[in-house]
Amino acid sequence: MSVDVAVVRDRVLEEIRTNRYHSSLDLSRKLGVPEQIVIECLPETAFKRLDVDRFFKVMEDVPDWGDMVLIVKSDSAMMEVRGPVPKGAMGKRYYNLMSPDLSAHIKISELGAVFFVTQESLGRESFSIQFYDLNGNAMFKIFVPRKPDGELSIPQKRRYVSLMERL
Repeated sequence: MSVDVAVVRDRVLEEIRTNRYHSSLDLSRKLGVPEQIVIECLPETAFKRLDVDRFFKVMEDVPDWGDMVLIVKSDSAMMEVRGPVPKGAMGKRYYNLMSPDLSAHIKISELGAVFFVTQESLGRESFSIQFYDLNGNAMFKIFVPRKPDGELSIPQKRRYVSLMERL
């Protein structure tokens, strides 16, 4: 798929400026581009792209952060799991997350990009680590959780910022 990134960037920034921007997935559908392209068209201060090999460093660190929100979306469903992200280990072809509450199998050969995304979402500050496949589609996302008052959890936010700066 050939995409004129300059045109997409202008459209993404216009959506953000006019407050019509709701989610990167919604915007990718509206613009007819993979979600990863929408992320890459955000203002430079809103994301940091990591080398794919940093996946393991991220997944070694995040389980020590306490409760997080892990999200997987498809065209017709969204799944959210709140709680600690389990420690993982590499199997034959998959990176496996295993706990009594969550079992996940991530095909590492399909991992195309890892981003720290810091932006406003639905009028509130949002911090997430997003993982994309080779086609630019989201595999899963890990979000800093919110407290009951809607504010971000400070300890997890600090851990997020610290890891982003180290990587």
